Amino acid sequence: MIYDKNDAVGWTKDQRTAGMYAVSNMLGSMTYLYGDRMVFNDQGKIVSEPKTSLFGIVPDRPDHAHPFMWDEGFQQHLISVWNLDFTYQIITSWFNQTDQESGWIAREQMLGRESRWPAPPSSWPQIKGTANPPSQHLLLDTLLNRF
Repeated sequence: MIYDKNDAVGWTKDQRTAGMYAVSNMLGSMTYLYGDRMVFNDQGKIVSEPKTSLFGIVPDRPDHAHPFMWDEGFQQHLISVWNLDFTYQIITSWFNQTDQESGWIAREQMLGRESRWPAPPSSWPQIKGTANPPSQHLLLDTLLNRF
C-alpha cells in the first residue's frame, strides 16, 4: 500500500506537507539492530542472552538509540497508512522477541553495545516480567477494522 495523492483529497496543502514531514521523519528513523540483550535472571544476576535481531523505529536516536515496545505500536499506526508491509515486518520482528517459556517481550530493545551507549548502564538489563501496556494490540485492532 503506497501513498496515493488522491487519498489526501480534502486536505489543505499545509496538512499534506505536515503529513509528508511526519511520515518521512518516521521512515528515516527505521533501524535494524543486532546483538545481545542483558536481563536479570531469576537469581537477580545480569546475564547476556543470545544475539538476536530487531527491525524497529527509533525517532529519538541521540538520547535513546533503541526502540521501545510501547512506542512501536503507536508509531506503526502512521507507518501502516503509508506501507502496510513495513508494519508487518516490524511487528513480526517484535513478536519474534517473545521469550519461549514465559511469553515476555522486553519493553526496551537494547541489542548490542551500539544501542546501549546513550543509556545509563543501570537501565541496560531488562527485568523479565516488566512490561508496557500492549500498544500493538490497539494497532492490530485498528488494522483488522481497517481491512
